[in-house]
Amino acid sequence: MGTEVIPPKRTNYIGIFMIFLGLILLLWGTYKLYVLYGPTLKSNSITPPLLEKDTLYSNTETVAIRGETAPNAFVILQEAGKELKKVPTDETGFFSTTLKLKEGTHKIALYTYKTKILKLKSDVTYLTINIDITRPSLKNLKYPTKIQHNTLKLEGNLTEPSKLIIQAGDSRIWEKDLPSGHFNINVPLKNLDSTNLYVYAVDKAGNVSQSQKLKVNIPVAVLSQRARKASGISAKKLPNSAGILDLAVASIIKNVVTLYFLGLALLGYLGSSFITKTFKRE
Repeated sequence: MGTEVIPPKRTNYIGIFMIFLGLILLLWGTYKLYVLYGPTLKSNSITPPLLEKDTLYSNTETVAIRGETAPNAFVILQEAGKELKKVPTDETGFFSTTLKLKEGTHKIALYTYKTKILKLKSDVTYLTINIDITRPSLKNLKYPTKIQHNTLKLEGNLTEPSKLIIQAGDSRIWEKDLPSGHFNINVPLKNLDSTNLYVYAVDKAGNVSQSQKLKVNIPVAVLSQRARKASGISAKKLPNSAGILDLAVASIIKNVVTLYFLGLALLGYLGSSFITKTFKRE
């Protein structure tokens, strides 16, 4: 009998490659599951979102949010523990997005997370968003129709905290942030370009109240030279008073030439009448 020859075993490279590929896919799938559903660990090395403002006001239901944080990461926006949005950051760390919210006050929590084998998240930054689509209102306005000491006295009530604005024509002459409720203010008048005064309010969200015209007699002394010139009033300093006296003085100055010739005509008429009557008597 001859010697039995055992053939050499062949290595199954395709099988080994398939096993290796399967392990890679298994590890990758496990990692992706971890990224999607695994725990996120807090880390001080991740920069929390830095916002332009920590309180926003809007008169529409859509509000824009911008800020900076870690580059090439994600910012998570939550309200009451519910995720609202996941926003990517660019290579500089900038992020921008919009939220559509109902009217009212919303407290939004934001944090940044970045995957470095483990999922790491930053500290939480809070943003307060006030959605207000209701216009403020001015009520019970009271003011004297005659200006005293070149000062407008105005009182009334605001339905919400707002900036109260007073305009002479198209120019703002006074503005101030006031709380809601009753107000009583004194507004000095000087160098006005118009005799038409208007008052209105603008709230923090940008809603504007209805404008109301103030029915007051403006002293000529508080008008600018341009306003006096446009009205045909002399630029000379006039008495610091309001009403009939100012109007009378302004009218006299405006029509002084006309009054002069009318006076000459009247004197001529009276003189001729006197001479005629004298000759008739003789």
